[in-house]
Amino acid sequence: MNTHVSNEGVDATDCIGQQLRSARIAKGYSISDIAARMRVLSSVIEDIECGRHDRLGAPIYVRGHLQSYCRQLGLPCGLVEGCADASKPPPLAPMVRSSALQRVVDFSTRSLVYIVLTASIGIPVLWFALNAPGTQQARSLTRIDPVASPSSPASDAGGVAGSAALGESVAAADVASDQPVVASLAGFYREQPGTAEGVEAAAAVATPEPDAGLVLRFEKKSWLQVRSRDGAMRDEALVGAGERRRYPLDQVGYVTLGNASGVDVSIDGVAADISTFQRADVARFAISSDGALAPVRD
Repeated sequence: MNTHVSNEGVDATDCIGQQLRSARIAKGYSISDIAARMRVLSSVIEDIECGRHDRLGAPIYVRGHLQSYCRQLGLPCGLVEGCADASKPPPLAPMVRSSALQRVVDFSTRSLVYIVLTASIGIPVLWFALNAPGTQQARSLTRIDPVASPSSPASDAGGVAGSAALGESVAAADVASDQPVVASLAGFYREQPGTAEGVEAAAAVATPEPDAGLVLRFEKKSWLQVRSRDGAMRDEALVGAGERRRYPLDQVGYVTLGNASGVDVSIDGVAADISTFQRADVARFAISSDGALAPVRD
């Protein structure tokens, strides 16, 4: 049996499906054999041989199936070029060009949508900001000038005259505007004269001595332990050079200082000598309620 099929022995007017079918039968292949070799369904082979190319999909798929069929049968792939369904280009969808008027309308519509969205968000926010309770109160405050200063003759005449003047100013402001008025009475306050002893006592209470109690000044890096008289830990820390710590005497009972040679100790502003309480540069001493230092008893 002659298995070679050429283009010369095939009528050019025959459909390519008939040519492929004749070549398949000449080679002794069944539809199932070709489908298995091409790895497609048998229905695809039947559609190719019957010329039902519209069931194979897009033209590019039709062309691919036909070329694969030709290669399986040893036929030249040029046969596919004669098939109109496989070689025709895909249809082109015409692009409809819009007119200038249509483009203007589309742009105006989009711009209007943006404006509406912005206004719907921005207007409520602006209204809330202008009508918030805090904003209304701040705008309603009216500032008035002081009627008289403490050093003026009007203030020296007495607090009653100053209060009357303030009342008149407030009444005038209420008549002029319905807005509430905020005023200060600081300008009408008159300090009562006091004795020299009272002034000194008040100054002493207001400004306590900066060096009162136990004061520790660290010239070198050191560590400390401060305990109360009942043995409770008051402070325990590693202190750097240049720091300063102060403790009230009624809260301190026992003190331990490491690297004691770099620590200056003072009680109520008076320097204290802790060298007698040092052992291997560690000082341990007790403090009485009157500020006297004493060694710690084991």
